[in-house]
Amino acid sequence: MGVTLREFRSKCIGYAFKADIRHYFDTVDHEILLEILKEKIKDPDAIWLVKLILSNHKTEIKGKGMPLGNLTSQFFANVYLDKLDQYIKHELKIKYYIRYVDDFVIFHKDKAIIEAWKKQIG
Repeated sequence: MGVTLREFRSKCIGYAFKADIRHYFDTVDHEILLEILKEKIKDPDAIWLVKLILSNHKTEIKGKGMPLGNLTSQFFANVYLDKLDQYIKHELKIKYYIRYVDDFVIFHKDKAIIEAWKKQIG
């Protein structure tokens, strides 16, 4: 038998920091994304296809941005933000971290620790 919402809330003591990477899809740097992808993908035809997908997206700043809603965008977002995930998990040693594309949440019982992490991640 599960716990009620009231029981759950009474046992959860702590804070959450929710963040959204501002203008994420408009600011992804194509060259950085391509370099990250080239670390794992050795097929030049696959890299050519990625370049084609990125270049077909019209943005205000040449070489930046990717299409929202395109099936590749979620994959590219995960590849691009993997270094953020690694930093949060392995450098800052944050145990309770959730990310979905450009939104993430960090949980901790100490508000001061969350504030320090917030500055480091910024």
